[in-house]
Amino acid sequence: MVNIPCPEEVTEQGRTKEFFNKVNDCMKEYFGEKNWHGMEIHVDEVHQYYDPKLHKECTSLVHAHGVATPFVEGKGVNCKAFMTKANLARATKVVDDMCLREFGVSFRTYRDPQHKSVEELKSETNIARNELQRVVDTQNKMIDTNRETIIKQTDKMAENQMEMMELDSELQDMRSENNSLKTENENLKMENESLRTALDSKTKDFETVKSNYSKCFNETMKLKGKINKLLKSQEMELENLENLTQKNADLKDFIANEQNRINNVTDELELDYDDGFDFER
Repeated sequence: MVNIPCPEEVTEQGRTKEFFNKVNDCMKEYFGEKNWHGMEIHVDEVHQYYDPKLHKECTSLVHAHGVATPFVEGKGVNCKAFMTKANLARATKVVDDMCLREFGVSFRTYRDPQHKSVEELKSETNIARNELQRVVDTQNKMIDTNRETIIKQTDKMAENQMEMMELDSELQDMRSENNSLKTENENLKMENESLRTALDSKTKDFETVKSNYSKCFNETMKLKGKINKLLKSQEMELENLENLTQKNADLKDFIANEQNRINNVTDELELDYDDGFDFER
């Protein structure tokens, strides 16, 4: 446990939070980020006390308790080697250099006595131990909470994994169906092209037949006109023929009648000359 007071001048500047943020960065760099576990600022513990050296009432400084793993290079975790005056002096100098550079004041306030009684040291040790235990309890609580969260997240991940597997199976089925549809679509396209080609051919044939029909129709109409004219001509010729036939019949009747009359006259003549003449016939 590291006790870090904020210089009164920095607090008067209203830069207490900025100070502790920069101290936190310094401690990370000095102790190593793995060995520095952060700190907690205690603003509510500011109180009045009597300073026997100054012989007056003073106000305690805003301070923070930082937690560090007592790691020493080459010795590992070693509290005794860590809590040496030289090591703490070097850490104090790092903070003091930063404080002078950033805030223009010294970190070495000398507000606290340099030599403390055994009771004071025990009290501070107990406070530090309690503070450390509180930090450990808080961290354990956070670990338990995180463990429960991890378990829930693991269960959720398992559920999501199962759902993803089901979705992947459905996706594979959809892909297979999609490929089948693509194949069917390609076949339909080919069939459509074939039908289109056949339709174009049939259309051309139809147009040809239509054109031929139109020609035949026109020729038929012309032929019909000629036939009508020919029929009329035939009717006229037939009528003339009938007239001629009638005339011919009349002529035949006339000839027959004349022939009969001639025959009758001949017979009469033969009778008249039968008595005295011999006719050679």
